Amino acid sequence: MSENATAATQDHANPVLRVGMLRGNPNYIWKPQNTSCAMMYTAKQFDIELFLFRPEDVDLETRTINGMFLVGNEKVRKRVPFPPIIENSILNERLYGNILNELEKECILIRHPLTTTKLRTYNTLLKDGRFTSLLIPTEIYGSCEQIVSALDKHESIVLKPASGGRGSGVRRLSRQGELYFVTENNVTTSYSKTELAAFLKVIEDRKVTYLWQPFVVSRTKNGNPFDVRIHARRGKEGKFQIHLFPRIGNAKGIVSNISTGGYSMDIDVFLRDEFGDDHKKIKQDLLTLGSQFPEYYQSFHKPVIFDVGMDVGIQSDNGGYNLKLFEVNTYIDGPFFEIEDAITHFEYFRYLYETQKRQKDA
Repeated sequence: MSENATAATQDHANPVLRVGMLRGNPNYIWKPQNTSCAMMYTAKQFDIELFLFRPEDVDLETRTINGMFLVGNEKVRKRVPFPPIIENSILNERLYGNILNELEKECILIRHPLTTTKLRTYNTLLKDGRFTSLLIPTEIYGSCEQIVSALDKHESIVLKPASGGRGSGVRRLSRQGELYFVTENNVTTSYSKTELAAFLKVIEDRKVTYLWQPFVVSRTKNGNPFDVRIHARRGKEGKFQIHLFPRIGNAKGIVSNISTGGYSMDIDVFLRDEFGDDHKKIKQDLLTLGSQFPEYYQSFHKPVIFDVGMDVGIQSDNGGYNLKLFEVNTYIDGPFFEIEDAITHFEYFRYLYETQKRQKDA
């Protein structure tokens, strides 16, 4: 590159933008497979000065933060004023509401709590009707007799907490004759009806709302449970950027969540191996869903949603297939494409900053 070309590039460079990352566990982000780690090491390429901080690093009196910066390959503490933008993973208003409210007076927080649950999301989508073909019938758990009746109608059902994630508390129930089988954490236990009632009574005593659904068979040729995570994150121009990755679980398990010991692979290789000639059509259907659903989901919520994760099963149906929506999540991780996910973050930070600047100048 010539000297003139270098000068021209510098003349048009973006001004340095300082962004804070608010975390409860600062050690977590330094894992190489974490998007936040990729962000710390690549931010300067986008003229972004990124730093990490915890709630206890915030001084509300001086309106400053004792942040951790990456200088070279060393972690260095510096006290700085509140930055224009904060990428916050902490949303607990009960513990940190005062700090979050004070930060938001001067900073843009990219995440806000959503007052929703799995059941509320299901009911909203069911009532609206646009994506009903994706929905799995869902009911609130009420009694052992309800479960027994459900197993009379369905070969197998899933019982799971109305709140929570990462596959926690999910159980699969089935029936063979007079015996009932419960699979939890890859272990299956058989019960008589009386023993099943006792088992379910323990769940009832926990004062946790549970949901049940017919079990959707979304399994590989080898019998492993799988779903496809449609990962949507706002990036350039504030638009959702879409990534697809399959999540394959243990053959003895119920869910395919990576945190329960599952794994992933290239989406094209996975679909081609599992669905043969249909792989291109299935991928296009997944991409179409990814391009439509996040903004549709946003329409039901007032705060701007930064990230949406759709967990989609693919169910065989008379030689064809159906897509089924297992869950909708927000505040999601971006494993397996950390650099691309980091770039998406940076493009969104720039979009927010420039949008706010234009509004102030208007």
